[in-house]
Amino acid sequence: KDCCVSGSVITSSTLEKNVYISAFCEVCDSRISEECILGGSCKIFNTNVSKGTKVSPNSVIGDTNDSDSGAGQSR
Repeated sequence: KDCCVSGSVITSSTLEKNVYISAFCEVCDSRISEECILGGSCKIFNTNVSKGTKVSPNSVIGDTNDSDSGAGQSR
């Protein structure tokens, strides 16, 4: 309810109310709690984002188990 998703991909995830997801984000297998804001180009995988969290643009949070992405892996 009352969410805004701007040109992003949301897969197998739950958005609670008043969530704003900026452009070019990818959210997979996650729960985004109410009143969260995701900055542009974020990648959120297998994560519960707490109420009221503001995620900075270009952030990568969680583990994809995808060897090609590099997300969630130390470099």
